[in-house]
Amino acid sequence: MNDIRDVKPTVAAIGIDLPNSWLFWVIVIVILAVIIFLVIFFRRKKTEPVLPPKTAWEKALEKVDILERKQLAQKGEYKSFYSELSDILRQYIEERFLISAPEMTTEEFLSAPSTKAALADKQRKDLADFLTHCDMVKFAKFQSDVAQAETSLKLVRQLIVETKAEKI
Repeated sequence: MNDIRDVKPTVAAIGIDLPNSWLFWVIVIVILAVIIFLVIFFRRKKTEPVLPPKTAWEKALEKVDILERKQLAQKGEYKSFYSELSDILRQYIEERFLISAPEMTTEEFLSAPSTKAALADKQRKDLADFLTHCDMVKFAKFQSDVAQAETSLKLVRQLIVETKAEKI
């Protein structure tokens, strides 16, 4: 009769016998914790480093470079070239000095007190010459040339570099 033992109680919900050993339960808990950690670790989104927003002058210089690579002046598309170039400069001035340059006519823009306060005399004169030339090409069907277009491109770059903020 020594070889007959009583039946171990079963877990009714699962339908199988689970060991009552504390070591078994510790191992199960550790395995579950590792699985949960791995799932959370691999499921979380890989965040890319957040770059600071580009400054107005950085964006403007990039746009000038893109315009230069299009070679519109070399293709004889002066109206498109000067339209884009003046838009770039006007958008830059709007962002940099908070002057609504794109909505103003050239005369309104040049005579605005905020423009006079933001730019030095030479810069205002260069800007006036440039915008007048742009208007002539865009609206009066004035024929420009490649040399003048390259000079205008250099002038816009120079104005952007001279007026960029040191720290934003």
